[in-house]
Amino acid sequence: MRHANAVPIVFLLAGLGCARVDDGRVPVDPTREAKGVVAQVLRDFEKAELAEDAEAVASLFTQDMGQSVMEEVYAGETVVGVEIVTHGTVILGEWAVTWGTDSIDVVDADGERFTAKDDHVIVFHNGGDGWKISRFINSLGVLPRGFLLELEKVVSENPHG
Repeated sequence: MRHANAVPIVFLLAGLGCARVDDGRVPVDPTREAKGVVAQVLRDFEKAELAEDAEAVASLFTQDMGQSVMEEVYAGETVVGVEIVTHGTVILGEWAVTWGTDSIDVVDADGERFTAKDDHVIVFHNGGDGWKISRFINSLGVLPRGFLLELEKVVSENPHG
């Protein structure tokens, strides 16, 4: 009976892309290549964001994220630094999830520097045209300063929703 309970767990772990052992030798990670590509997408995102290249940033996101969102992010601010640190990556078929920390340094239109650091979860999708960022989930700390000030104003004017 003990072994019967282990079988579903083995299939579950195999389906999640965990390392397997071939012929009792070195473990093989069948998701290694995908993890490398996902890591490269994040490096490309850092470069594109630092260059404030809205088109390059938008090209790294799935179509539903839209370029207009990226253009709004750069309005009135200059990105002077960005770093994404990944603590873990899981590949689940055509989906991937990474988690880690990020920081962004921007200079606003008045020349003031604004730095934000966050924890994040990033969801990727490979819909046949390569790995793209589907969702970048983090706290409000990395949103443009102007947006944060506007949000703060709206909340203070209407504290009860």
